[in-house]
Amino acid sequence: MKIFDRELLKLRANGLHNKHLEPNFLRLEIAERNMEKLNEINNNFQKGLEIGAGVGEFYSLLNSQKIAELWQGIGVDNVLNHNPYPNKILLDEENINLKDNSFDIVISNFSLHNINNPADAFKNIYRILSQGGAFLMSIPIAGTLYPLNEVLFDVEMRLFNGVSPRIHPFADITTLGNLVQAAGFQDITVDKDKIAIMYSSVDKIFADLKNAGQNNILTNRNKNYVGKNFFKEVELGLQKYKEQNHYPITIEFANLIAWK
Repeated sequence: MKIFDRELLKLRANGLHNKHLEPNFLRLEIAERNMEKLNEINNNFQKGLEIGAGVGEFYSLLNSQKIAELWQGIGVDNVLNHNPYPNKILLDEENINLKDNSFDIVISNFSLHNINNPADAFKNIYRILSQGGAFLMSIPIAGTLYPLNEVLFDVEMRLFNGVSPRIHPFADITTLGNLVQAAGFQDITVDKDKIAIMYSSVDKIFADLKNAGQNNILTNRNKNYVGKNFFKEVELGLQKYKEQNHYPITIEFANLIAWK
């Protein structure tokens, strides 16, 4: 059974308005950290691929001395058309049907957390890398969206005496490393990082998720409207986490470098 409704993900992304197809502040922040990781690698790379390139947050920071030719794989037409940079291809992260040994480095900047079979994706990435090639990835992990995830759980239990799938099932860092190793990669380095985003209102939390095309795409999601009272209770539940009149939402993510 598929965990994520990928068709719904694409449908929502294709429906985003122009103002929501500008560089995303979170992806840009992560891209900057990825660029630091890339610059720490002694190697320079001739040809690279970015999977899930969005509107070019990573590409906009790229030093061509590190990667002479970077191709951007983008899974949604609407996003591809709003990416202003060259070397774009329409590419589904779940079906990377590119030639073996065709890239010296593959990069994923916060893009591989919505796929149903990450083990197959990592094997495909390994396959398209040339011998000695590098895989550089950042991905959200367990702990992301705290404390929103806990509050949603508590509110649903109180109001509905049960919980429906609402929060993305993020992998833990150990599982992630094991999957990449099982795909054939060696010399794997993984570390954790964290960003706290401060929101002035609960409405802005949900708006950000929606405008990034990242609201609930779970296949078993509850498709019924839960009502205004539900969101009022969520806001009340988040009150105890307030800091300086803002709601902190944590994004935890893993940074991984692996080699073929």
